[in-house]
Amino acid sequence: MAERTAILNVVGLSSRHLGADTPRLSAAAAAGGLRRIRPVLPAVTCTAQCTYLTGLPPNIISGSSPTA
Repeated sequence: MAERTAILNVVGLSSRHLGADTPRLSAAAAAGGLRRIRPVLPAVTCTAQCTYLTGLPPNIISGSSPTA
């Protein structure tokens, strides 16, 4: 069977929010399910989601190049 991956894209969630109020997320993190990511800038939800799905930076997704 193929291995499956789930990505929870929760705006503003960080490891400091894990604890007694988030028992299932805390258990998943403790079992090795927590991965830290480098944020995408600009930090806009749609930009970040596109980058996570495609693996490409925002300037490549939009077809524009950065300006100086």
